[in-house]
Amino acid sequence: MGKAISSAILLSILFCIAISAKRIAVKGIVQDEYGRPVNNIAVSIRDTSYGFGSSRFNFEINQNDTLHFAVDEENKKDTLFADPEADHVVRVKLSVDSSGVYYWPLPPNFQSGDFSIEKFLKNNLRYPEDALRDSISEVAHVRFRLNAKGEKDNFSVIPSVSPSVDQEAIRLVSLMPKMIPVRKENKYKVANCFIPIRFNINDYRSSAKDSMKVSDSIVAKGIEMVKQPEFPNGFNKLMEFLKKNITYPKDAIKKNVSAKVQVKFVVDQKGDIHDITIIWSAYPALDEEAIRVVRKMPRWIPGEQKRGEKIYPCSVTYVLPIQFQM
Repeated sequence: MGKAISSAILLSILFCIAISAKRIAVKGIVQDEYGRPVNNIAVSIRDTSYGFGSSRFNFEINQNDTLHFAVDEENKKDTLFADPEADHVVRVKLSVDSSGVYYWPLPPNFQSGDFSIEKFLKNNLRYPEDALRDSISEVAHVRFRLNAKGEKDNFSVIPSVSPSVDQEAIRLVSLMPKMIPVRKENKYKVANCFIPIRFNINDYRSSAKDSMKVSDSIVAKGIEMVKQPEFPNGFNKLMEFLKKNITYPKDAIKKNVSAKVQVKFVVDQKGDIHDITIIWSAYPALDEEAIRVVRKMPRWIPGEQKRGEKIYPCSVTYVLPIQFQM
């Protein structure tokens, strides 16, 4: 009889402890190994599962509960939250989707957050002798394959600038540190990517101080941008020029590729175009055609800036979207 009473008392105590378990609110964000938000996470607490469409979570749990974060069946992470006041960061590992190669339209980021392409190029670029002799100033778009570890291979330059410039551009990109792999639907993908490498002979010779971009004009004291550069006879004529001169690449037609390419270039004080760069890539053949058409353009009407009471022509960076539609 005594043992039965003792057991009942013990069960009652445990039951009370369970009922009075302290509840705490926990919040935070789910990220991948590289600090990028991960959406559509399933979170399990004991036998209850919660789905979150965004990367952030916020709910009440019992203190000392273990949360099970799952991206898929392969990638899970158990986490115990000790500090209810903190904005927690949960890092989950993502799996690799090896089905095919994905095309990525933007230059990828680097795993080393303090890596600067500008500083790297300044310290490492070797201007080819024949490019100096021939005064070649171009942007070499280096294409490469990026694997799920952020490693690069299969280099090429499309469109080609010159054999020596292409070779130097590829050398530079191959020396750059590991990149953050491309991610699609919470899986890492092998992807075709690109990085533009700018060869500017004036910059290389440290004599480009007379050139001024729009951003420089705006922040300079006493200087005001009063007119943007313009295609001869206006925007409608620019659209006519593009329609008349664009030749749809056969490769893009064959693969039924329709996309928008964004081209950045400088219109200098004389209206000449240079430093043509792809900033949103659609497909290598479309990128190449967009660059070819921009190179073919006539001299533009240059932009103007006001310094004091006088107005002067100035160099301006211009971004032009070109739509390729089947």
